[in-house]
Amino acid sequence: MILKHKLIAVSALAGLAAAPSVFGFAEIANGTLTANVRVSGEYDTNIFANSGEDGDYSAIFAPSLAYTRNQGQISMALQAGIKAVSFLDTSGQDSIDPSLSANFTMDRAEKGSISQLLSYQRSTDANDTLNTRTESDEYRAATRVDYYYSEKTGLRLNAGYRLSAYKSTGYNDVSSWNVGGGLLYRYSPKLVASATYDFSPEEARNLPTALSDPSSDNHRLQFGLEGELAPKVTGNVGLGVVHREFDVGGSDDAFLLNAAVSWAAAEKTNFTLSASNNFDTTPGAESAKTFNVNLAVRQSLTEKLTAGANIGYIHAQLDQQPGPVSRTDEGYLTGVNAGYRFTDNVSLSGSVSYRYNESTLALAEYDRLVVNLSLNLSF
Repeated sequence: MILKHKLIAVSALAGLAAAPSVFGFAEIANGTLTANVRVSGEYDTNIFANSGEDGDYSAIFAPSLAYTRNQGQISMALQAGIKAVSFLDTSGQDSIDPSLSANFTMDRAEKGSISQLLSYQRSTDANDTLNTRTESDEYRAATRVDYYYSEKTGLRLNAGYRLSAYKSTGYNDVSSWNVGGGLLYRYSPKLVASATYDFSPEEARNLPTALSDPSSDNHRLQFGLEGELAPKVTGNVGLGVVHREFDVGGSDDAFLLNAAVSWAAAEKTNFTLSASNNFDTTPGAESAKTFNVNLAVRQSLTEKLTAGANIGYIHAQLDQQPGPVSRTDEGYLTGVNAGYRFTDNVSLSGSVSYRYNESTLALAEYDRLVVNLSLNLSF
């Protein structure tokens, strides 16, 4: 009966998203409404991301509606969607995950900008930290204000909230809020330097046991560059330090890194590099210190055909607080992908990704290969 109800819901959404006479394309309140549908077939050799390495085939259906509006200094983007996954053999793992997001921006050019992001997403997937499939509701809110009181110098204010509410039993929720800000200096119309401080308490809620409580207060100091970093190189790079003070006593420090850089090496070739190093709090009642780096390349082979590849590395240190249990993971990732655009509204894409994970925890020693083929429609 549950599967039947899922299929009815999915079929109804398919009808809405694929009916161009109603939802296909419309101009509403000086904005544009677009319907998107992604239909995928996937094979995953390790759907739980653990040493058991249980594989299965799945069908994925993901319709969404997006509304965008740009009027003068103000722009907005609203999106609602659902991702439905049905496995061939693994009973009890089928899922329907809704998502909602709203993004508002006021850009006053040389005077600065204001942005607001609100989002909700149900997430059902293999969790690389917990080494099982979990279901959670993810709530996010973020506000940023940049104000220039002179031609070169300005101020930045940040505020945000996060709640990861786990519906899977045996795991704690994670909530946090942050507030901070700092100074801005405009080297040129395309490059801005910043020096910011951020304060962020993180709380592990509904702990299943009293063995570990990783709740903490976090202090982050960062110096950064944003915009055109060099000819044909754009993005942002931030370096600094982060200090974590645990509620139950003790502290830890880490080098802070946040970088996302794109290099247009040639007219049809683009490289992207992303890297981060920071603290986090896990739903397994652990404090995590994670370093992540990924390099990707995208190549336009013809007007309609593109291809890409990526390689990455993850190092994670997970510790109970104040418990004695400690774990270290190292993940090696690689992948290739390709896409072909038949028309402006129809495209086909495929990807193959592979992860090899080493760990001091036997359950977290695994290989995972995921092969995906998707048909993408937009109206």
